[in-house]
Amino acid sequence: MRPYLSTARRYRWLLAAILTLVWGAGIAAAFVEYTTTYESGATIWVLRAPAELIQRNPSDPTITSVQTVAVQQGELLNQLLLTKSFLRDVVQRTSLSGDLAAATDEAKYLEQMRKRFRVEVLGTNLLMVSFTAHDPRTPPELVNAVLAVRDERVAQARVADTAVVGALYQKDFEIAQGQALEAQQRLEEFDATHRPPLNTVDEHVQAGEDLVTALRSSGRRRFRPVLMTSLAAMLGMLPLALALGSGSELLQPMAICVIGGLLFALMLSLVVTPTIYALLRRSSSDGASGAMPG
Repeated sequence: MRPYLSTARRYRWLLAAILTLVWGAGIAAAFVEYTTTYESGATIWVLRAPAELIQRNPSDPTITSVQTVAVQQGELLNQLLLTKSFLRDVVQRTSLSGDLAAATDEAKYLEQMRKRFRVEVLGTNLLMVSFTAHDPRTPPELVNAVLAVRDERVAQARVADTAVVGALYQKDFEIAQGQALEAQQRLEEFDATHRPPLNTVDEHVQAGEDLVTALRSSGRRRFRPVLMTSLAAMLGMLPLALALGSGSELLQPMAICVIGGLLFALMLSLVVTPTIYALLRRSSSDGASGAMPG
């Protein structure tokens, strides 16, 4: 140990000179850097995180992890600063646009500019963007330009997203409209081939029967309900028509008229009406066949 100490004492002035040069140069460089470096920053307050930023934990889907809006905006700004087009737009809006145009290596110049930016998340809703330079006018210009270009890019992205969503909705609407028109066309074709009958006679005619057979089939089909209804009403009026109760003489004429009217209606429904219908149907068919060109 003594040889080292004796050697240090012997060359103490040389060691002191070396330390003075090294430390002095470092202190001088630090002082110059401190006095000639300027930093400008902007603290931004952002809104709370929307519901779509709530993400599921992949290890446990039941636990939700909320990505704060400050973290989201910070990541977005860092990603934008990594793109050359974004940095180019930022620099072109400042007084450094001439230096950018005169730079021999644009990518290297933009990379140096990017390293001077710093994005920090200060809290849930606080975000700070800062820039460091030797010119006192450059940092505020670049910070303001970054925020302006970022707002423009976000607005353009929102417009593009709105246009894409609108195009998707328009496509879905056109598909739904085409399906509705196709369904309407099928319904019209079905109605044209399956016209509902106006009465039981038309139903039998559409089934392929001739008019007389259709009238007979319809008469047999409607004979029982019409007869049962008429008989029920006539049997209800029969005690009054026979004057079986006391004081029924006053209502006997009315009961006789009702029974007679029901009998007439029964004959009219089952005999007269089908006959008149057959005559009218035949006359209309003859008129239509006579109007056809021979």
